[in-house]
Amino acid sequence: MKKYLNALVLTSTVIFTSSVLANDVTIKKGSEDQEKETKQEKEYKYVPFSTAQFNARTQYRTGSKRWLQMFRIAGVVKQPDSLLKGTYWSLETNSNMGRTLDEFAASYQEIEVNKAFWKKKFYVSPGFVWHWESAGTQFDPYVEAGYRWDTTFSTAVRYRYNHWTYLTKDVNKNNDTQGEHRIDLYVKKNFTPEFQVTYNPTYYHKRSGTEYFYKNDKKSVLQHNFIFSYQMSDRFIPYTELGYLDKTKNDEGNKVHEYQIRLGFRYNLN
Repeated sequence: MKKYLNALVLTSTVIFTSSVLANDVTIKKGSEDQEKETKQEKEYKYVPFSTAQFNARTQYRTGSKRWLQMFRIAGVVKQPDSLLKGTYWSLETNSNMGRTLDEFAASYQEIEVNKAFWKKKFYVSPGFVWHWESAGTQFDPYVEAGYRWDTTFSTAVRYRYNHWTYLTKDVNKNNDTQGEHRIDLYVKKNFTPEFQVTYNPTYYHKRSGTEYFYKNDKKSVLQHNFIFSYQMSDRFIPYTELGYLDKTKNDEGNKVHEYQIRLGFRYNLN
C-alpha cells in the first residue's frame, strides 16, 4: 500500500511539473511572438511620401501703403527608397490686396524645388524657382551653402540669379530682358526648443549692361528682415516678420522709406 501511494505521488509530481513547464514554454513563446510582432510593426511603420505644410501670411508695406497676401503649400520628400528623398518643394500664390484689402488681385505664382547634400554639419543645396504672372515668366536658379554650428545655431548664404524670359521697357523706354543678382544671408538661433529668431539680409543688383533701376533710383538695394516664430504645438507655428526694404516711391512719386510687417502661421498637415 505504501509503495502504491509513493508511486501515485511521484506520478502526480511528474504530471504537475510537465504542465508547469509546458505553460512556461507557451508563455515564453507568446511573449516572443508579441515582441516579433512589435518589431515588425516598427519596421513597417507608415512613412508618408512627403511632409505637407500650409503657410498663410499677410503683409503690410508702410511706404507704398499696400497689403499683400501669400498662401503656400510646401514639404520635404521622406520616402526612404525614393531618389527624391530629402527634396524640398513648394507651391505658392501671392496677391496684391491694395490699400483697403478689397482688391485681392493675383500678382504672381511660384514653384520652388531644392535638395540639400550634407557632409556632417555642412551642406550645399542647389535649387530653382519658377515664377510666373500675367506679363510672363521668370526662371531663378540658385545655390545655397550652410553650416549647423550646434543644435540651436545655424548660418547659410544663398546666391540666386533672377532671369526674366520676356521683354520689358527700361528707363529709356527701350525693350530689354531683365536680369538680377540676389544674395541672401540666413542667421538662425533657437533660444528655446519652441522660439526661433532668423535674421535675413538680402542684396539685389541689376544685371550690368542694362538700364533698369529699383525704386530707390539705384541699380542695387539692400533689405533687412527679422523673423520671429514660436512652435505652439506639433502642427501650429505662428510667426511675425519685421523688415526694412530701402526706399520706394509712393503714389505721388515721392521717395519714402519702405518698412514691412508680416503676420502668418505655418500648419503641419501630416
